[in-house]
Amino acid sequence: MARALWYPTKQTAELRSTPLPALRANEVEIRATHGAVSRGTEALVFGGRVPESEHARMRCPHMGGEFTFPVKYGYCSVGVVARCGDDARHLEGERVFCLHPHQDRYVVEASWVNVIPDATPSPRAVLAPNLETAVNVVWDAKIAVGDR
Repeated sequence: MARALWYPTKQTAELRSTPLPALRANEVEIRATHGAVSRGTEALVFGGRVPESEHARMRCPHMGGEFTFPVKYGYCSVGVVARCGDDARHLEGERVFCLHPHQDRYVVEASWVNVIPDATPSPRAVLAPNLETAVNVVWDAKIAVGDR
């Protein structure tokens, strides 16, 4: 069994036991070592303030439940590949990033994980979604070097 963070109702959180499925050939089991809570998006979810018009757009990969509660939400997870299906053996023991809710262990298709370079510390790697947001802001604002 794994432990997952769920929001059963607005502004409440609890750890729930979650069974892990049997590994298929193209899947990996991750033992999470680092996670991050989004101050913006996850605060909206925790507070029950996700507008109904945004439910589909704000769904995360591997999310459990619904925004109307209960919901298992999150998307910043770094961990180690603890077990592999036969087609994913090349990932065994690798340190990886995955868009996954807060859970101590989980099973996903191998294509959902990204190997983290050795030179990147896990506490920094877990911030990858924040970096993506920052890059999108720069692109959307069409900011150039030297702009003020």
